[in-house]
Amino acid sequence: MKIKAKSNVYKPLTADSWHAILQKGRSAMKENPYPHKLEYLSEKRIFRVFFTNNTAVDLPVDYYEEFHNISDADLKEATLSPAGTALCLDDYDLDVSVQGLINDNSDVKFFEVPNGDSSKRKSHPRDVEKKRLSRRQRIIRHRSKSLNKKTA
Repeated sequence: MKIKAKSNVYKPLTADSWHAILQKGRSAMKENPYPHKLEYLSEKRIFRVFFTNNTAVDLPVDYYEEFHNISDADLKEATLSPAGTALCLDDYDLDVSVQGLINDNSDVKFFEVPNGDSSKRKSHPRDVEKKRLSRRQRIIRHRSKSLNKKTA
């Protein structure tokens, strides 16, 4: 039995190609924003869903019959699924599509979140420096520090 060689040869991953891939991903996120944070505002009885493009939407709980028999305390425990596609209430074994909730209510309006979502973590200057270093550079730095301690 003969095995055919692959006809296409893969190009090596370079820094330029890596940056191009990251840029493509960032532009795709801007074009197709997804939910990344959920808040329940009990005084208004709404879920506020924040999206990656600094917009948000308010979903009134009373409009959806899935939430009629659920208390405010339990609604506060709602979370987004890891992919951000569903609103989850684990105690009730309830997972509801965020897109379905938005499509179900024609009165839903998106709005801009002023100055972006304030809950995003601000980077500490030391964290920014760590991100700039490659894994290998961090290992070399760590080893040199430990050698300096041994010789001192």
